[in-house]
Amino acid sequence: MNLRFVFSLIVSLLSLLPAAAQDLTRNWIRERIFLDAEGKECVTSVQYFDGIGRETLLLTDGLSPGGDVAGALTGESFAGRTSAKWLPATGLTGFDFLTPERVKSLAVSSHEGDSVPFSLTRRDALGRVSSVRNAGGDLAGKAQLSDYTVNRAYAPVKRYCVDASGKLASRGMWREGTLQGVLTSDEDGISTEVFSDLRGRKVLERRNGNNDTYFVYDDAGRLSFVLTPGMQEDSNLLKHAYEYRYDRRSECVYSRIPGCEPVEMHRDTAGRTAVVRDGVLRKKGRSRFILYDRFGRTAVQGTCNGFPDAPKHAAADSAPDVANGFEDTGYFFKGISFSGIKIEQVFYYDDYLFLLSPAVAECRESGFLNVSSPNPAKGFQTGSITAVSGGGFVYNALYYTPEGRLSVSKTVYPSGEKLSERTEYTFTGSPRHRVFALSHGGLTDSVSVFYGYGSNGALVSKDLLVNGHDSRRVASLSYDALGRVVGNTLPGKAGRIAYSYNIRNLVTEVAGKGYKGITAYTPGRFNGSPSSATDIYSPAPQTGASGTDTTRWRFSYDALGRLTEAEAVSGDRKHTETTAFDANGNITRLVRWADYAPMLNTAADVLYYTLDGNRPLSISDRGVNLAYAGSFDFKNRGRSGEYAYDGNGRLVSDPYKGMTVTYADWGTPEKMTFDDGNHTAFTYTASGEKLKTEWRSGAANLRAGEGSVAVQAAVINSEELFGPFVCRDGRLDKFLFDGGFCELSSGVAKYRYFVRDRLGSVRSVADEDGNVLQQNLYYARGGAWGDVCTAPGFQSYKYCGKYLDRKHGLDLYDYGARLYDPAAAFWTSPDPLCEKYYNISPYAFCNNNPVTFIDPDGRFIDTAWDAANVAMGVTSFVANVTAGNIVGAALDGAGLIVDVAATAIPGVPGGAATAIKALKVANSIENVAIANYAKILPQKAELVDKLDS
Repeated sequence: MNLRFVFSLIVSLLSLLPAAAQDLTRNWIRERIFLDAEGKECVTSVQYFDGIGRETLLLTDGLSPGGDVAGALTGESFAGRTSAKWLPATGLTGFDFLTPERVKSLAVSSHEGDSVPFSLTRRDALGRVSSVRNAGGDLAGKAQLSDYTVNRAYAPVKRYCVDASGKLASRGMWREGTLQGVLTSDEDGISTEVFSDLRGRKVLERRNGNNDTYFVYDDAGRLSFVLTPGMQEDSNLLKHAYEYRYDRRSECVYSRIPGCEPVEMHRDTAGRTAVVRDGVLRKKGRSRFILYDRFGRTAVQGTCNGFPDAPKHAAADSAPDVANGFEDTGYFFKGISFSGIKIEQVFYYDDYLFLLSPAVAECRESGFLNVSSPNPAKGFQTGSITAVSGGGFVYNALYYTPEGRLSVSKTVYPSGEKLSERTEYTFTGSPRHRVFALSHGGLTDSVSVFYGYGSNGALVSKDLLVNGHDSRRVASLSYDALGRVVGNTLPGKAGRIAYSYNIRNLVTEVAGKGYKGITAYTPGRFNGSPSSATDIYSPAPQTGASGTDTTRWRFSYDALGRLTEAEAVSGDRKHTETTAFDANGNITRLVRWADYAPMLNTAADVLYYTLDGNRPLSISDRGVNLAYAGSFDFKNRGRSGEYAYDGNGRLVSDPYKGMTVTYADWGTPEKMTFDDGNHTAFTYTASGEKLKTEWRSGAANLRAGEGSVAVQAAVINSEELFGPFVCRDGRLDKFLFDGGFCELSSGVAKYRYFVRDRLGSVRSVADEDGNVLQQNLYYARGGAWGDVCTAPGFQSYKYCGKYLDRKHGLDLYDYGARLYDPAAAFWTSPDPLCEKYYNISPYAFCNNNPVTFIDPDGRFIDTAWDAANVAMGVTSFVANVTAGNIVGAALDGAGLIVDVAATAIPGVPGGAATAIKALKVANSIENVAIANYAKILPQKAELVDKLDS
């Protein structure tokens, strides 16, 4: 009887399965991700498998906000030597299994008839990848190739070692056949060969057959030296080599990057960096200490006198208490004997007892940091105290929802301003409503941001409400069937920003009010770098002018993929840049063309660089000095001399700008003083967040940065940043949001919208009446076309969306972690993460290919197509990841079919890959201002810890 009941139950359950529209004769897994608490809305995906468990067809309705079903096919040969991954096919009507032929046909039609909507991977007999042919008929005959080799006598590999005294030594050459090599080349033949020894340690990276980076290990197998390509031409270790030393536990306690003084560390018994000093702190006789709580989380960071040993008990004995504790922080540590302590950062976790500590009591608005009945926050950071250059602290408290999502952030600034941010979430963890409120000068201004999502959780709209009225939809996104943003409709007559792509998801066209940019990647190039481009500018409607201004670009590269020429021709005008490099990628010569009325096509800059290792030592300019208003070129102003740097490689003196620079202990610029009496002062937090810029002009000459000189009385101007709010000269000026800003200075909200190119550079600014308020044209390396740009002073977010400061002739872009000089085309300090790119100079900009790569915050290189996703305003994934909600983030692309496209096109992002990089890019002005605008990372510890992993 029981068996009959069980059999009947099974039959009854099986009878329900056909309603799910899956083929019961095939293997499949169905996944549903629900978007609301009632279970009414969900994203469904069905993965089919063949008879031996290999993936064949993936179907999902989560690709586009419209809920249309799309499918992607994976095919593999019987032996697994060849596999094909097809791009998504649209136009499906359900989740029934489709034959491979049907899916392939739909894939072709879904990608504008391209006969190759798939990538093809081939493997050798050992299962190693030998070639990858990416999607697109325009790549016919082009593939990424891999060959497995050994070292040969005709291409010798030097053999280095570390002698008994810890110094670099040479042992001749590696014998032929003793190293294993992997030679890879992209579609354009740019090659990299990596040789490893029998222990699997990388010995050499060889690019283009002769650009060599060597890795040298000691007898214990620890990386001790990295010899950059320049070392093969100049054997100066201090200028061209990275060096690492270790203690008896094989933990790195000494590191040095080329051209900088070493960083020394003491580690505690848990192997964590406890005391560290760099070249600048060493000169001051000070060090930086890091103390941890009992769970290994950073609790207190600051500086002290000397270079003390690491405390034996570097972890807090108890959680923060109301008692004073270490330097009134509420933390208690044993065995601490530091002197001359200056606190930089304090972090609190798990609860809110720290609000009763003496350190927080010093905040004159400490009551503002409290909320009634906070949710438990075990395991989360609940607050922080951060020092500010010039004195004072920023106090912050963080509160969470029961699900662990950040719901309230409250901040008190040294000058008394108070900023609060409240966030409400959807069921999946995406922000539904955010309210920013700034209290300043006895007034409180608030801006509410409302987010709308499609049926798959993708962001489709964003609305702003200023001080409870004047609501405006500042973004209305539309997607194609493949889930790509194809348009952003702006309010009023501001128009629509349209986007187009090629089959590999590279942005080929951006068109908005006043600007249209077209980019071609083939023919000429096949690896993702653009071969040519066209910029079309329409005149501002309010001028009544007609016609367009068209600039045609042609890009040339060397065998290492570095941009050597960006030819720009517009009618009879020429704005071309040509560059030459040394082995490390430092620029040795730069020629920049511009117009200089009445002359056209003038070589405005003919720059020759004298280098000190990787650092520019001096620059000789043999071009014409442009002196008209708005001009942009390398301005030596008749001066000569040499750049000077501190022990950490940061620029401290620029003879051509007549400028000296001082820095805070944590590395952010503090003051720039010009020889004409002007100066610019900066206020940063120890975490690297910029709070204020103050420009002081002397009573004599004021250099405006465009070549003009005026005589006026002393003037003080300032700009302060409080999250997304900007105050100008002490008054609220604007609210920054992703895609533009809202002017608030007049008391009436006036919205301004950015039209950005695929790099994220602001090309034009429009208002809701259809007026074009600003147009920007750029050289390939970020310089402005001073003879063509209109209203350049209207707003300062320019190239790659970065702030350009031209006052006093500074002409530097603020990337956050570093400042960039577009005229000289180098950074003013080394890359904090330069150990991720040993073969590239720490001062080189964007891997010397700024039309393919971007540097989101001055610390790492990313691809330009990721910047394009941010420029389009795709921020829902960013918000999800920021809030720590991985499930919500998945709804925006991760784990769905978009990742199939990403897998099918190595190196080209799709879905989650794009969105995660969008979070890294942080090119959204709103998110940059709210979160950590730039993590300067004052201690070198984390950089060295990276080597240990």
